[in-house]
Amino acid sequence: SCFKFQVSKRHVFAALLALCAPLFVDAASLYFTVPKDIVFVGEDFEVSLMVDPEGELINAIGGKVTFPKDTFLLRDVHTGDSIIDLWIEGPEEENGAVVFSGIIPGGFDGIREPFTSRNAPGKILTLAVRAHAPGTAVFALVDAALLANAGKGPPIIPELRKGKIVVEAPG
Repeated sequence: SCFKFQVSKRHVFAALLALCAPLFVDAASLYFTVPKDIVFVGEDFEVSLMVDPEGELINAIGGKVTFPKDTFLLRDVHTGDSIIDLWIEGPEEENGAVVFSGIIPGGFDGIREPFTSRNAPGKILTLAVRAHAPGTAVFALVDAALLANAGKGPPIIPELRKGKIVVEAPG
């Protein structure tokens, strides 16, 4: 009999993580930047997912961005200024979340800034959204995965910080 073998991009990324599971590195943080604490119904704005490697050299990032679809309409996802050079998956909307995974050949340990010894965080992706209903909304990252650029790429357990924004009716 003939078998059809199909491997998704998500399976490849999961396999990379599984191969490196015995070694874990604690560092780095993933967080959202929101333009302000309060926006109004009908207002367009952007929310960016950022990574601060905090001294680690990262070569792969993946996860799923969740947000309340009853409060926001996802208009677009921008990656033009992303630190990710090669996208394995997405970013694309799937069942109310933006799923993504990608690699950074050579690794990422921050953006060099003049006049400081500390490297700045890098942008992974930006969500262009429109507020369409009042409420308090949280942008969160689930199933987050970071791999260090250290030979076999041990997983990094990142600190995850949510982005919170209040949507009000125009007054």
